[in-house]
Parts: sequence; structure tokens; C-alpha cells
Amino acid sequence: MRTALRPLLALVALLAVAVLFLPAPLRAAEGGPTKTDTTAQAARAEALLKKRDYAAAEKELRGLLAARERELGAEDAATVACRYQLGAALMLQGRFADAEKEWRAVVAVRERLLGAEHQDTLQPWRGVAAALAAQKRYAEAEKEDRAMLAVEERVFGAENLLTLGSRCHIGLMLFQQGRHEEAERELRAVLATSTRVYRADEMTTISSRQVLAETLEAQGKNAEAKQEREAAQAAAARRAGRNSLPDPK
Repeated sequence: MRTALRPLLALVALLAVAVLFLPAPLRAAEGGPTKTDTTAQAARAEALLKKRDYAAAEKELRGLLAARERELGAEDAATVACRYQLGAALMLQGRFADAEKEWRAVVAVRERLLGAEHQDTLQPWRGVAAALAAQKRYAEAEKEDRAMLAVEERVFGAENLLTLGSRCHIGLMLFQQGRHEEAERELRAVLATSTRVYRADEMTTISSRQVLAETLEAQGKNAEAKQEREAAQAAAARRAGRNSLPDPK
């Protein structure tokens, strides 16, 4: 295994669930009225998350969560949104087991109230899979990914980026379990769809190529691995250049 593989796989695991960190409003307006004005506290927590001061954000979020549980109840939308962000703050501090616990609690509430197919249920579910992977519980993460994939294919279709992201993460989990041939098949299937439907520098495509390169190398297919790695690097460079262009006026 290449020495650069560990940080790469950690990055890909997060990219596969990047949707997790889309803004989830923390304002009390999500739920019912509160006796305590938590607006300022919610704003501080959001600002701290943006500043990447995750320990301080955790402290604010725990205080906010306590207030909302007390005044709105554990299943109020605003309370659950706060718990969701608490999981993100914990994950980004490397406290993966704690993050898993919070996200499982969010999934349980949202699945009961909204259903398994709702986007607000799928977001923290992806977080659970990522937290399991970060704890090296790869078989468990794969199981969660496959359960999510069944829902995503039914709701979004096989070509949706969320669906492809789950398949990429499954490929990564297979690789981490030493199931290299299975991982290769899964990743090639992802690439076949993503390169046909999306840009070559789409993040899911780049991530799949990166993991495929490592999978091929693990099987001694060095020439193919080099080709995939170079393609991923070129696409990443194009993406970085495109994202650095100034906005048209």
C-alpha cells in the first residue's frame, strides 16, 4: 500500500458524503417558539463552524441542543438540526464514534417522522457510513452504504451524483477490506456512468479514479494504475483552474 494512501482515502471518504455538510439552518424558526432566545447562540455556532473552530462550535452546539430539547422537545426540527451539526463538529475533530452516535440519533428521528427516502434522513445516514469508515469498521460501513444505495437508486435514479457517490464509497470500503477485484468492478461501473453523464472533472469521477488507481496497483496492474492516477490528477488540476476563475461581471 502506498504511503500516500491513508490521507487520500480519508479525503475520499469525506468527499463521498460531502453533501453532509451542506448548510443546515440552526435558527429557532425551524421549530416552534422558544422561551430562551437562541438566535445569537445559533449564529455563533454557525460562525465557529465556518472558521473551523470545531471545539468551540461543539460547546455552543451542546448548549443550544440542551435549550432546544428542554423547550421544543427532542424531535422538533430545530433540535434535530442542531444535533446534526453537533455530529459534524465532532467528526471534524476526529471524534468519529461520538459523531456516529449523534448522527444515528438524527437518522432514527428523521426516518420515523420523514421516512427513509427523505433527503434530510439520507444526509446524516451518509454521516454514519463515513464515521464507521473512519473507525476502520469497513464491513459495517459497506452495509450502511448498500442500504442507502438501494434507497437512492429508487428515489434519485442510478445516474444521480448522490447515488454514484454512495457507489464510490462502497468501492472504497471493498478496497479497504482487501476485496480488490470487487472494488475494481464497482469503481469502473461508477466511472462508466459518471464520465458519460457528467464532466470529467466532477469530484465523484476524480475520487473514483483515485481509488481505482490504488485498487489496480494492489493487484499489480501498475500500468493501468498509472493511467488512472494521471487522469485523476489532470482532472483535479482542471477543476482547480475552473474554480479559480473570476466570476463574470
